[in-house]
Amino acid sequence: MTDQSTPDPNRFDNPRAEENRKTTPIKSGLANDPDYLKLLDLYQNAEFKRCQNFVNELERRYPGHPDVKKIKEDLEFKLTLSQMNAKNRSTEKRQKVKATLKLVVFGILGVLVVATALFISFSLFSGQVAVDEYAQQTAQANSLKKLYAQAEELLLFGQPQPALEIIDRIKAIDPTFENLAVMEARAEYLITLEAKYQKGVDFQNEGKLDEALLVFTEIEGEEAGLWDISQRINQIMTTMDVESLLIEGNNAYQAGNWEKVISSYETAMLLDSSVGNQTIDDQLVQAYLNKIINMMQNETTSVEDIEDAEQYFRKVIALIPQNANYSDERGNLQELSTQLLKAKYAQTANAMLADKMQTTSSISKAVSYLTKAVNYDPSDSDLQEDLKNAKYYEAAFQQFIDMNWESSISNLNTIMSSDLTFAGGNANFLLYEAYYFLGEQYYFARVYEDALEILEQAEIVVWNDTDNLFRLFKLQTLLGDVYVQLDNYENAASYYQYALYAINFGTRLTRYPDITVKYVEAVNAFEDGEYRNAYRGFAEIFEEIDFIYQMENIEIEKGVCLALIAGEYHSTVAAIIDANNLPNSMVTTAKQTLIIPTITE
Repeated sequence: MTDQSTPDPNRFDNPRAEENRKTTPIKSGLANDPDYLKLLDLYQNAEFKRCQNFVNELERRYPGHPDVKKIKEDLEFKLTLSQMNAKNRSTEKRQKVKATLKLVVFGILGVLVVATALFISFSLFSGQVAVDEYAQQTAQANSLKKLYAQAEELLLFGQPQPALEIIDRIKAIDPTFENLAVMEARAEYLITLEAKYQKGVDFQNEGKLDEALLVFTEIEGEEAGLWDISQRINQIMTTMDVESLLIEGNNAYQAGNWEKVISSYETAMLLDSSVGNQTIDDQLVQAYLNKIINMMQNETTSVEDIEDAEQYFRKVIALIPQNANYSDERGNLQELSTQLLKAKYAQTANAMLADKMQTTSSISKAVSYLTKAVNYDPSDSDLQEDLKNAKYYEAAFQQFIDMNWESSISNLNTIMSSDLTFAGGNANFLLYEAYYFLGEQYYFARVYEDALEILEQAEIVVWNDTDNLFRLFKLQTLLGDVYVQLDNYENAASYYQYALYAINFGTRLTRYPDITVKYVEAVNAFEDGEYRNAYRGFAEIFEEIDFIYQMENIEIEKGVCLALIAGEYHSTVAAIIDANNLPNSMVTTAKQTLIIPTITE
């Protein structure tokens, strides 16, 4: 066996072994091979891992040798068995380590559980003490806040004394409470104002209004909106105003200024409904009566004045005591007021019906006033007749605007049968225009006989207003046109000639010699019985006759009836519509300036 301390030059794992083997002759046979001998030595010493290298080398040099093969198999078995033993030992070692670790961890956990339990118990005990202390502090703080809020609210509503009591309670709990000193100073200040306020109340109760007003005004200046200061100031000022008005009313009565008496006393009563005594009532009665008389005697009295007079009458009746001692006064007063109001309502209504700028609204109001006049004296037959005609007129006016000519004519004829001048001639204007438009309607429909009958009725109306040359001229011309359609040239030429004669046509021809010749020829033809030639001559003249018209500009409000404007300014509705290029409407649709064609003398 080779000494292990000295490297064997022939060992397989010696780097020099290969070189030595090359230079040293290999003994014949496996038995003499140094590697083999070394292998056997290592095997006997159970150095199996080292044996493996020698076996692999010997197997390379002696392939298939039975001894090498046998040793290799035996060596593999040994190595496998050794690995299994080593693995088992490693597993056992790990299991022991795990068991030891489990015991250690369990021990540590036990210690931690015990320590945690002890800590929790201590914490709970300490925490309960802290919670109790915190709850007590919180409750005290909330109590102070509530008390402070109560004191603050009392001061806000001007109650300093109860506020001070609460402030004292706060100081007893916490003298250093925030803003306590400010609140206490506020309470003391309000107590001072409270004393001043009471002084003002005493002045007011004693009737010393000037002194009370001074005190309350000072407090309001220092602390606006406190208590009922503003209400007391208003009350005092109202009382002073009422006293002043009563003095004014009495002075006005002595001076006979009835309007001032009424305004002063009525204003005083409006400010203070408790004001009033027998003296004031008597003075008001006299003022109302005199005011009514003055208004009714004034020719310029307006509709609004009449309505005021009616209200005065009702107030007088209410003021006169309802007992036998005043029965004569009430009777005389009622008779006087009734007659005055009846006359004024009737007068105003008639003026509204005669107004050329009337509208459906103003006519309706006129009917209302006449109704009031009749209600004051139902026995007045003339008033009853006026009211009946006014109602017919109201209906006829609306029918005229709606171009319902036949219904309008019927109602207007009912009026004219009893009063030819009703509504200041307005009924006449409407009736003529209704006849004219209805006749023209039949004419254009070629119902000439009916047109002739209607236009002849219009001619009768014309004779009630011969000053309107334009209307007379246009109507006679249209009648001539109807007769032409009936082949009655004699009547046609007759109406044409009369139309020109009515406007004094001959005197208008000084500057128109050519037309003068035509006019003379037409007149001569008519006198000679040549009616067809006469009508043709007059017809030619009508085509050149515009020089006879004059134009006037008139400012007109919206809703005014054109028939009344035409009647007032001596024209016709048809001419006004043509001259202004208006829509086919009987009333103006807007405020405007209208051109009014006329024929003057």
